[in-house]
Amino acid sequence: RVRDVVLPKSISEGRANTRLKLRKSLDRMLRIADAAAGDPAVDFDSFYQQGIDLVSSPEAQAAFDVEKEPAKVRDRYGRHSWGQSCLLARRLAEAGTVVSTISINTPKNGQEFTNWDDHIMNASRPGHFGKYMKIRLPYLDQCLSALIEDIYARDLDKRIMVVVMGEFGRTITVLETGTGRILATLFAAYEMDHVLLSPNGKEIWATSNGEGRILVYDTATREQTHVIDMPEYGDAHGLIWVHYDSEGRSRVVRDQGGFHGGVNPVTGAVINY
Repeated sequence: RVRDVVLPKSISEGRANTRLKLRKSLDRMLRIADAAAGDPAVDFDSFYQQGIDLVSSPEAQAAFDVEKEPAKVRDRYGRHSWGQSCLLARRLAEAGTVVSTISINTPKNGQEFTNWDDHIMNASRPGHFGKYMKIRLPYLDQCLSALIEDIYARDLDKRIMVVVMGEFGRTITVLETGTGRILATLFAAYEMDHVLLSPNGKEIWATSNGEGRILVYDTATREQTHVIDMPEYGDAHGLIWVHYDSEGRSRVVRDQGGFHGGVNPVTGAVINY
């Protein structure tokens, strides 16, 4: 069942209404109704009312009740968080919801599951990222194929568009810290996994698990100076964390496995460039 969209069993509808009246009597903050004023309290009231409508609306409660679906349908989507979330998204779309967002993090809890931030020792789990992709991808295939098939079976394909995307890109954007102004865009690899500044501030290290490469840029010229091939070895710099204080001083605060400076995590050989 979906949490936080129904009243707790310990609170009856009458008690909830009494609480709403009590809050209204205690809230003496003045509001500026003019939209041009942009009063945040007015926006907060709107969000608060949406929450109240959500837990008090019979239509909303019906849409969120995935247990009304036949067991066969729930099994087709998958009895895991991704599958049941996709099923819920379809139900919400049928009820009139315009946009639903599903967080595809891990399908289940457990040591064998990792999120999509694939690198060596992700969440302290050893092993190659390909191993975890083989575990994770069947769950994604199951829920997405079920959702798309269900949309067409219910003649909803003209109403519903499914967009599947991640946050990783192929470019590095250099920003001016004070203003956020874009100074440069550097093409790196098809998919970038980690970008960090070297402790001396003279280099940018960009790593790509998918291509098995580390790309090195000069921070002054923003030119690419080196490409280090790491075929099938994953992200050599994924275990490095460099901390910069308010004065710009840097120090390596995590260097698990002694990878700092470019060490092949399979052979242990230092990479000199």
